[in-house]
Amino acid sequence: MKSFVFSLVLSVGYLLTSACTQSQQKFGAPQSQEEASKNFIISGEASEVEAVVALSSSYRVLSKKNNVYEVSGLSFEEIKSISPIVSATQNEYFNSLIGPEKETNKYAPLMAEGAQVSPGTQLPPALNGCNMQNPNKATPNIAIISDHFQSSPSMDLGETLTASGARSIPFDRENGEVEIRWDIVAPSSSLLQDNFREGDQLELTPDSLGLYEVYMVAKEGTACSATVIRFLVTSNPELELASETEIRPSLDIEPFQHLTRINAQESWELATGAGKTIAVLDTGLNYNHPAIKYSLALKQAEMDGAANSDNDENGFANDYLGWDFVNGDNKPFDDEGHGSHVSGLAASHIIGLAKDAKILPVKVLNGAGGGDTASVIAGIYYAVDSGVDVINASLQRLNTMIPELQQAIEYANENNVVFVSSAGNDNLDLSLPENNIFPGEIDVPNVINVAAIGVTDGLASYSNYGGLETDVAAPGGDRGGPIYSLAPYNPRGVEFVGSGGTSMAAPMVAGIVAQVLEVNPHLTPLEVKMLLMESGQEVPVLIDLVGSGKILNALDAVEKAQTFSLQLANM
Repeated sequence: MKSFVFSLVLSVGYLLTSACTQSQQKFGAPQSQEEASKNFIISGEASEVEAVVALSSSYRVLSKKNNVYEVSGLSFEEIKSISPIVSATQNEYFNSLIGPEKETNKYAPLMAEGAQVSPGTQLPPALNGCNMQNPNKATPNIAIISDHFQSSPSMDLGETLTASGARSIPFDRENGEVEIRWDIVAPSSSLLQDNFREGDQLELTPDSLGLYEVYMVAKEGTACSATVIRFLVTSNPELELASETEIRPSLDIEPFQHLTRINAQESWELATGAGKTIAVLDTGLNYNHPAIKYSLALKQAEMDGAANSDNDENGFANDYLGWDFVNGDNKPFDDEGHGSHVSGLAASHIIGLAKDAKILPVKVLNGAGGGDTASVIAGIYYAVDSGVDVINASLQRLNTMIPELQQAIEYANENNVVFVSSAGNDNLDLSLPENNIFPGEIDVPNVINVAAIGVTDGLASYSNYGGLETDVAAPGGDRGGPIYSLAPYNPRGVEFVGSGGTSMAAPMVAGIVAQVLEVNPHLTPLEVKMLLMESGQEVPVLIDLVGSGKILNALDAVEKAQTFSLQLANM
């Protein structure tokens, strides 16, 4: 059986031979900065871009219509030698929780040379009997051996991980027997919390989606050594198609205080976002959740057409539900939870601001919350070409503004798509030149950058701010009052969870945009932005911190849009 050390295979890509004789179509997104930095985002005239693509070792189509691709196997200088006029920018990976750059061993500080462990310190069970004061006896050299991760650092829900400990050098000392222990750190939704096991072999069947960490400790006498593997557990369940005629589940919405704070229920008397579609660029969507399954922007042409075919001729085969740019498939299922939480706040029929709008899930972030700029760019073009009205991008951590990203947002603006972005959770003054969070700070008229308020009417302690850099503020929650929305799939059967951040504030704004556009579909993205900045309750402490100086109010925004519509009708 072929075995290998996990950390050596993180940069393996997903490759499939294409019609191009020299390059291969790449369907998977990079999973680390190390991998992303080898790739370039290119754009320009079709013939020039195609010349570069043909000489690359692999490529990914980001927008064929707009001649935007991601290529690998070429340096910047080589790209420019092929076509000096092609725009080329290095891809960037952000929010990384997996990959070589995150291979920190939480046990290492306890066993580092010169480490001081205070008496009475409660050590993890796997370190029981280990001498933390560095005995003279050599610590065993170890590695985790597994055959599960040959193509990517992930496995499907329901699979069983098998792993064992192995010495990297033979032991010839007397009494050199090694005892192996395992410490399993599972996602919060898992039933495998604080899971400690002993034995040379490990068999682990994950029960929940998301990021897992498996630590192995090898003990020889009192000397110990530790190593770790990190992997994602994912799933692609079939869509449970909802009937338009069945009775939709309801719920007491009293616990969902965000609705009360911005007068959502009163606004529903005037508009619910009917006929509008919100694309959510995120970790995907728990699309079978009973509070969102009635709100999916399903593509009828793809559902009615031939299986595994591009029936609507948009370049994506069978994308009846949306698209997964992380894995390159038509099932954008949420294996982290963030995207489901965001989508519910935007358009759940129970708790969404635009409760009759539709959601188009566009997966650009993986189960560890990481993503790359090329996937975000691809997601924007895909959403716009799918005919959405609003894009919500609760991404937070793109630290570099590249031309191709701005071009994608400008494309959205040209097609009258409002782009709502979260301002980020770093408590940064974005007016300072050294503090930049994109795409929210990109200067395109359709961009609405959203800050968050906490349980009081002031800025949330974590929220980024800036009078010219942020536009509006909405409830983002905090420890004193989290925002409740959809939970990811989990073995506990929990359907709603609390969270907080500008990521939660942004989809409320996206939902209000859909409500406003239902009342007045003729508004341009800039007019929508100006209308929202004039809506809501002015709060003195927000002046100079948020462009509007107000807490956005759904009822006020819809009434203003309605009045503006009547004024147009009387002209």
